Amino acid sequence: MIPLPRMTMNASKKKLLKHIFKNTEITRGELVKSTGLSNLTVTKLVAEMLEQSLIIEDGVVSSTIGRRPNVLKINPEYRYIIGVDIGYHEFRIGVVRFNGEILEAQTLHNSKCVVPRTTVGFDDLCTLVNEYITKYGKEMFLGIGIGISGMVDSQNGKVVFCPNVAGYDNLYLADKLSERVDLPVYVDTTARCTALAEQYFGVGFNVQNQVFVSLGYGTIASGIILGGKLFRGANGYAGEIGHNMIPDGKHSLCTCGRIDCLENYASFSMLLGEFSKLIQTSSKPIPPYIKDPNSVTPEELRTAFNENNEHATAVFQKACLRIAGVISPMINTINPNLVILGGALPEIFPESISVIGNKVMQQTLFPAWHNLSIKPSALGNDGPIIGSSIQIVSKYLDF
Repeated sequence: MIPLPRMTMNASKKKLLKHIFKNTEITRGELVKSTGLSNLTVTKLVAEMLEQSLIIEDGVVSSTIGRRPNVLKINPEYRYIIGVDIGYHEFRIGVVRFNGEILEAQTLHNSKCVVPRTTVGFDDLCTLVNEYITKYGKEMFLGIGIGISGMVDSQNGKVVFCPNVAGYDNLYLADKLSERVDLPVYVDTTARCTALAEQYFGVGFNVQNQVFVSLGYGTIASGIILGGKLFRGANGYAGEIGHNMIPDGKHSLCTCGRIDCLENYASFSMLLGEFSKLIQTSSKPIPPYIKDPNSVTPEELRTAFNENNEHATAVFQKACLRIAGVISPMINTINPNLVILGGALPEIFPESISVIGNKVMQQTLFPAWHNLSIKPSALGNDGPIIGSSIQIVSKYLDF
């Protein structure tokens, strides 16, 4: 794999740059207060970063209390990153500016229902990446950040286990892609990438201890931030909550090879399948808005829930209860300030946030629950590609 070059800078400059990156915009005076560095040091180092084009100085900003001094921002055009999310339900790829803004992106949906699902294969991934390189020029890119729905050895850029997405299982993805496109590549799980995005630019901004929970179409996972840093665990596989066993399972075999994993009962595709089964075995007529009872769509399930269909309500409530049953022990164990819920379930059923929150509250010790917030993702499906780019920027700037 091509190594990512790192900027050589002293600790004080790194500290300033991180504050500017995380605060979007900040004045010199605010930098002095927040970093504890002297006026002279801040002035000198800011001048150096402006000279390097790492940051830019924006015009005078108005505020409710009068005019503010010029603000400093990360230069969005300093470099770009190609962000990729290889998912069970869809594939996303885009160009992300140095400051985390998405310049452009595209989404490819997976139409095949057979597991493992084929979204975009490796050769097609290379083609898409090369299209962006050709369009903007290789010199504009720091590297490629990838999030994938599977177990990842991020240190070695290897997808260790990816049973739900075809073509990437047991693959040294970073090395292989780096060889093809001649750029540094870093790989992590989609959930961890999204956790980073929410911490830097989303609802988890500046929260030191938080958990992002991805409740996706076919997978469930989490990304854990402890002490302001991504927590990967002893062997790099922390956060795989979708493979916690539920106590009331029916001996259902998971794609991981074990039985009764949460994913098998609470991922969105499983909700659709369970609802389909219930309406077909019910004594009541199948609702007229269901076009094909064997292949219920998310929109049809939402309509059924809106119509107070007992089966739609039952599968929704049961999924929320099971999800809460896995999140609650995490809260008792690591005591975060914030749990962020993202993915298909909260996207299609926003009420799942409060339902899961109430069930978690009932199952969690009061001291752990007392200062906890449970909120929806602020970034939606942009989160993974923004977060995958943060992998690159944070390594480049050695945050």
